[in-house]
Amino acid sequence: MTIEERFEKLEEEVKTLREQKGRLRRLSLASVALALAALIGGTALSVRAYTAAIEPTSITTTSITLKDSSGRTRFALNGLYGTFNAFDVNGKLRAVLGSGGNIATFDANEKLRVRLFLGGSGDAVFYDEKGKVRANINWGGNVGVSDSNGTRRVLLDAGTNKIYFWNSGGGLVAQYPQ
Repeated sequence: MTIEERFEKLEEEVKTLREQKGRLRRLSLASVALALAALIGGTALSVRAYTAAIEPTSITTTSITLKDSSGRTRFALNGLYGTFNAFDVNGKLRAVLGSGGNIATFDANEKLRVRLFLGGSGDAVFYDEKGKVRANINWGGNVGVSDSNGTRRVLLDAGTNKIYFWNSGGGLVAQYPQ
């Protein structure tokens, strides 16, 4: 495979990563909005069901926890820290929406897999099952890819319009264009 073919392949992968980031961002925001709507609607309906004669105009609390029929926490809204947590059917943490619009998703073992910094830098960071950063994308247009040891191997630098390649020891091997 020639260097031009490799660059074309990398450009396609970058395009795919950017598209996935956009889809993930929209899906995350839609999921959070839906969960909050369900939370607010469910809370309002349960308050009304339990207090049929009382129609409060506001509810003030520092946290709200929704549990399933088995008693496992499924959603937790914590006003003190400004977080919204979602849990799977086994009670494992799967997603966190933090203050400032940051989103983190976790695998079934509660290992961090994706972190989106929507309220600040706009970065998206992707982790492997060992917790090592494998890829990151930032609003500046830079895309970095790391190996399983966490060593950066490729950087598409939008600021310099260059692509950098490193070896497994972290030494710069090549850059294109020169």
